[in-house]
Amino acid sequence: MPNEKEQEIRRQFLDEAQEYITSLETSILELSQGLHAPTINAALRVAHSLKGGAAMMGFKLLSELAHQLEDALKVLKVNSPIVLNSETNHLLLLSVSCLYQIVGFERFGEPVNPTWISKEVEPIFTELRSRLGEPQGETAASVLSIDHHQDLIPLLFETEVEEALQHLEELLATPDQSGLKDEATLLAQELGGLGEMLQLQDFTQLCDSIERSLLTAPPHLISEVTQTALQTWRRTQILVLAGQIDQIPTEIDPIKVTQTVPTQVVQTIVATNAIVKDSHSTVRVSVRQLNRIQDLFGELIIDRNGLDLNHKRLRNLMRQLSQRLQTLQQVNYKLRTLYDRVAMPQPIMTGRSPASVLPSSEFDVLEMDRYTELHSLSQQVIETIVQLQEVTEDLGISLDDTEQSARNLNKTSKQLQSGFTRLRMRPFSELVERFPRALQEWCNEYGKLVRLKIEGETVLLDRNILETLQDPLLHLLRNAFDHGIEDPQTRLEHGKSVEGLIEIRAAQQGNRTVITIQDDGQGIAIDKIRDRAAEIGLDPSLLASASETELLSLIFEPGFSTSNQVTELSGRGVGMDVVRTHLQQVRGEITINTQVGVGTTFKLSVPATLSTVRVVL
Repeated sequence: MPNEKEQEIRRQFLDEAQEYITSLETSILELSQGLHAPTINAALRVAHSLKGGAAMMGFKLLSELAHQLEDALKVLKVNSPIVLNSETNHLLLLSVSCLYQIVGFERFGEPVNPTWISKEVEPIFTELRSRLGEPQGETAASVLSIDHHQDLIPLLFETEVEEALQHLEELLATPDQSGLKDEATLLAQELGGLGEMLQLQDFTQLCDSIERSLLTAPPHLISEVTQTALQTWRRTQILVLAGQIDQIPTEIDPIKVTQTVPTQVVQTIVATNAIVKDSHSTVRVSVRQLNRIQDLFGELIIDRNGLDLNHKRLRNLMRQLSQRLQTLQQVNYKLRTLYDRVAMPQPIMTGRSPASVLPSSEFDVLEMDRYTELHSLSQQVIETIVQLQEVTEDLGISLDDTEQSARNLNKTSKQLQSGFTRLRMRPFSELVERFPRALQEWCNEYGKLVRLKIEGETVLLDRNILETLQDPLLHLLRNAFDHGIEDPQTRLEHGKSVEGLIEIRAAQQGNRTVITIQDDGQGIAIDKIRDRAAEIGLDPSLLASASETELLSLIFEPGFSTSNQVTELSGRGVGMDVVRTHLQQVRGEITINTQVGVGTTFKLSVPATLSTVRVVL
């Protein structure tokens, strides 16, 4: 029994296996358009990785089937026909479906039924072998030699070519460049020979172009020509390492007299290489861990909001304290004034003249007794008030600092929330990546010609929303194919092209994501909806006065269908109500726009994220 760590590793591999199989499916779909070597090579590498990884993780059946699929691809690569026939392509897709199902069984810990293997799976691979044949020894050897050659090219550009270019950079950096022309010309000849050995015709032509430029350049331009050659070689190196060999230039870049320091070019190349490498650096994190982090982050936000609330209370208390101190100071002033009036004896007015009651200019020592204990207490109150004012000012400064820290915390929390939300986001391409295969199978089965166009594949959606939309979007695609797109003969009769078109687009609009599914089919007949609604018992008078939008909304009612023919795809009266129900679960909306003879557009609007943390923020 594997321990928890081993189980986690196996789960992670199954996630990777799902991606491998999806990549395989995409490559096989591309093979139906033409047997191009890069596509077959990509499929072979994926099948080989899946086979080895499954064997290492103990998934024996998955490894064996991946091995059989790899053998079929090897035969295709060596004995590739001009066009892959639909039957073989269909068998390859069925084999991929078997891999999908086995991964699903392993993911949920369900045993694989031997009867299913013998009756459903093995016949597919047996038929593949009968059509393509077994890979012979020379077939495998040729595949391996080609693969080795393909792997050797980036290796040599990372080592031999890199060393040569670094040597050229050192020559450009030295003050004495008397031998620069000879060294650069020799390097162009050596790299050209390497291109011939690796059968890189474009690279060989590039080196010949650089050699001619060096030989014909005047002496005062040799340095500039060499710098330009270095930049062109560096750009070529990046293209090779990125797998874009077909983009290699065949001519040196136009010569520009410049004082650019060679080290700046090196820094640019290094930075570009870093970007290429970083773009493929990922860390796999389970959804369970993401949910746990989200819960902890929610608690952090709650605590932070509590801190903000307490800070506001302290600020109010500080304000009240300042007001109380001012009041106390005013009361103390009045008390002092009153005390002074009481403490100073008032002169008794007699018949004496006013001059006789004027105070003496000399201080009477006996008057000191009038400063009683009450006066001393008043002085203490004044001093205490001053001290309280100082403490209040210190508290105010501390509160200001705390407020600034709270603002910084809020900013960091929002940045953290934004980053965490992006972690939960998945590209729209993951939602629609299997649609081309499904549409191709429907076309083969029902005799229609339909092209699928997908836009906005890089638009990000919350993982939960992505999973919720999987079935609704597939049903809408099925609905567009079955109800919308006409058969080829009908389209010709109506002046349309034989091939129908279904477009799926995703776009970000504010804090919502809008997905549209549009077809150029026959549209929805409003009268047909009205008649069907009357048949199931709705009030005819209400139906007569209902708007087009109200009538179209009936499509989403349970059991409502305008199709008279029950097929595997439609006419069962289920599906559209499920679409609306799923959308409501993620606070989504759906609208319909249709025109008879032109087509129908379904527009879905869903939140960009379901995270409740954004609301709290």
